Amino acid sequence: MSRKLVLIVTSKEDSHADLVIYKLNNLNLEDRVIRLNTEDLWSNTEITSDGYNFDVKIFDSERIFNSQDILSVWFRRPKDIEVSHVEEGNKAFIKSQCNALLRGLYFCTHDTATWVNPLPSLHRARIKLQQLQSAKKLGMKIPKTLVTNDPYKVIKFFEENPKVCTKSLDEPSFEIDGYIFPIYTRLVDFNEVKDNIEGVKICPTLFQEYMEKSYELRIKALLN
Repeated sequence: MSRKLVLIVTSKEDSHADLVIYKLNNLNLEDRVIRLNTEDLWSNTEITSDGYNFDVKIFDSERIFNSQDILSVWFRRPKDIEVSHVEEGNKAFIKSQCNALLRGLYFCTHDTATWVNPLPSLHRARIKLQQLQSAKKLGMKIPKTLVTNDPYKVIKFFEENPKVCTKSLDEPSFEIDGYIFPIYTRLVDFNEVKDNIEGVKICPTLFQEYMEKSYELRIKALLN
């Protein structure tokens, strides 16, 4: 069987996926590109597996494909599955089953398709604390770091470091009333921290010694 399809696993609101698909369509590759918006899985997609292959039908784009047709996968920030018109007690279970089905599709194509990026590597790269540990083991200099839900340790850290920044441990944004607010690395004032110190107890927070940079490198690897 000829593998020729590019599967883009993303969300309806991802502008980066929009642009890439637009460019591919301009190259007359629209028949080879399939977009899977994960938040729509429950209402917009039918997936069937016989324990080996997956047959997938996407309603809004009227695309039908088999997992054996997939040549490559771009895993581009998919969103959580949306489940509606179901009792609250059942939503969590349905979402867990949908996610398990998606994971099956993902990992069953890992050995036969080229993934950008491979999921095991992607998940490992998201763990900031392991990145810091690996960097230190390799002999790289890392800033003084504190991750804790102990307010006393936070105050002590600020007393010992004149400039401190904070950043998210994982998801770099939060949502309030339907609006997305990004969380960037930023300098944080000691008085601000002291005024909100009780919040540390319920939300472990990452603080680091702030180091002025001489320059910044963004490195892109090109694979043949």
